[in-house]
Amino acid sequence: MLIFCVTAIATSFTVLQHVDGAFSTDSAVSRPVSPLQWAWSDSICTGLQLANFWQDVARDADMGRCYIPKDVAKRFDVDVENLCENAAFKNMLAELVEDARNRLLAGRPLVNSVPKPARLDISLFIHGGLAILDAIEQGGYRVLSKRPRVSRGKKWRLFVRAVAAMLSNSLAR
Repeated sequence: MLIFCVTAIATSFTVLQHVDGAFSTDSAVSRPVSPLQWAWSDSICTGLQLANFWQDVARDADMGRCYIPKDVAKRFDVDVENLCENAAFKNMLAELVEDARNRLLAGRPLVNSVPKPARLDISLFIHGGLAILDAIEQGGYRVLSKRPRVSRGKKWRLFVRAVAAMLSNSLAR
């Protein structure tokens, strides 16, 4: 889990660097990041990282990695050394997907708290993560037999919706 923590922190920092850079074209001038923005960013980045973990359970297992928390696996009586798509595994994954979804949704206020140039990227991070989680759910949590993916069409619709939402927010103000 240490690898996950380091990855999540690094990812969160990267998003905030992107946000910070959007405050000004002069890299020497930047707006401070509030504790709430840090929390929202951390929530988004953690949710996105978790979504990617749950999408890639089979790939990671093939490489000898498992990011499923041992306490959660134990509670569902899932043997992380011998994963199989039984009811216990699917129920466990449903809980893990819901946790990731809640984290992504909890970070949504970050979008409107940053300058406009950063909003589209952050919105796409959130909606891309949610789309991965939806694909896992729609696939019946069968991530071991088939890797969930977001189609090109779905990615395009996410992009168009995010741009439309930005434009409608701009016009409403």
